[in-house]
Amino acid sequence: MADVPGTVTLETRVIERLAARAAANAAREPQNQPRPRAKARADVAGRRARVLVETAAFWPEPAATAGARIAARVRQELADFAGVQADQVNVAVVDVLMPGPPTPRTVR
Repeated sequence: MADVPGTVTLETRVIERLAARAAANAAREPQNQPRPRAKARADVAGRRARVLVETAAFWPEPAATAGARIAARVRQELADFAGVQADQVNVAVVDVLMPGPPTPRTVR
């Protein structure tokens, strides 16, 4: 996208970091577990993107269910925080983690 006064241009790596963080946060949601690592790659063209995310899922959730939930979260957060429409989000569940005790919530 051309640099036009009054617009913000985001680098591809920013979109990748937003997608990776959204995926990691979504992967831990059902049991409030520690956030697993996630990697993302994106092809961005203007305000549209195709994203590939690699992350883990927690046992006993099926990989397909986790993948659908993670993809929806990535789409939503890219739209909310970057104004980018993710036309395609592919999620690869590369690891299955055993749930541990929930992470304690602390107030600072």
